[in-house]
Amino acid sequence: MQIQESHPHPKYPRLQIQLRRKSRFYQGLTFLDGRKVQKSLKTDQLATAFKLGEDWYKKLLRASVSEGRRHPLDKLTTVPTVAEVFANYRLTLPPHRREYVDTKWGALTAFWRTTTIQDVTPQSIREFYRWRRRHKTQMGTVVTNNTLHKDVTLLRQILTHAIEEEHLTALPIIPPPGKVAANPRPWFTREEWDHLTTVALDRFDAVSRNRKLIRQREDLLDFIVMMVESCLRVGELRALTVGQVRVVPKTAKTQAHLLIDVKGKVGHRVAVAGGLAVVTFQRRAKGLKPHQRLFTTSQRDGFRELLIAANLRTDAFGNKRNLKSLRATAISFKVLAGAPSPNLLMIARNAGTSVTMIDSFYAKRLSAEMGAAELSRSTA
Repeated sequence: MQIQESHPHPKYPRLQIQLRRKSRFYQGLTFLDGRKVQKSLKTDQLATAFKLGEDWYKKLLRASVSEGRRHPLDKLTTVPTVAEVFANYRLTLPPHRREYVDTKWGALTAFWRTTTIQDVTPQSIREFYRWRRRHKTQMGTVVTNNTLHKDVTLLRQILTHAIEEEHLTALPIIPPPGKVAANPRPWFTREEWDHLTTVALDRFDAVSRNRKLIRQREDLLDFIVMMVESCLRVGELRALTVGQVRVVPKTAKTQAHLLIDVKGKVGHRVAVAGGLAVVTFQRRAKGLKPHQRLFTTSQRDGFRELLIAANLRTDAFGNKRNLKSLRATAISFKVLAGAPSPNLLMIARNAGTSVTMIDSFYAKRLSAEMGAAELSRSTA
């Protein structure tokens, strides 16, 4: 088709505004990511075509990964995208929070990255719910309402930041994703924990001639013991270095214990770990420098194999256990050990969580019967 007019855009030389001989409307034409892209601008006025073409070209640049790396997106338009607002929002967070929101943003970016902040409406959020439900999580599981609730929590934080930056005047209505079923983290009873550690020890004999496998299983046992003794999160223990731990010797009032300088999800705190954590740390720290980590490999696959070997992969409610179940176990043991009047505030401080979270999540499946030994003590 013959071209009657061709005008380079004054701001974007790679954008051409063309009028073809058998068309009454101007078209935008450019080359992006190695291919030709064109669009009818639905106007026969050149000035209007320049404006519409510019808006269309900006949207293309936002959607282009290669172009997005070369062009500062915040300079392309006065109406930022959700991705631009997120990038600015994460810079307001302390470093320990950025890794967490980056993980959550990974589930949102494909849908929201090129959407302008003003186009976030109840309708687009409902469409996001439908889109998310058509896809599985990174672990291959179905997206539940609980997952959607976490997704929309980050979206709400981004929108709130947009209001603070005066890109929005009010928070749009966010439709609820649906009822979130109560699903406390599956943990281990005392009997199950004892059985788990017994199986872990027995598994050494099965590979007595394989030093590499013995080392892996020793690492796994050390990891789960440290988890239950310390109440740390999985990521916090994986990142723990020798220099973050100090051994406090036994005194007349206290047993030997560790003081752990934790830098995790909720910032900085000092956690206390006693019992087997002390000897485990002292053994693992031998020969290591302060900057070196206590654990250098992931224990996820090994722990799954151990659960299967111990027939503890699922709990009594049919929920699958994983490494995060150890933190729930640790907190539950602390609560039961303090019955009938556990100091929930101190437990929460040690674990880096809240009393409300302990009551509604970690200790949700605790029953009075589980603490019969402590509750049956005479208080008269």
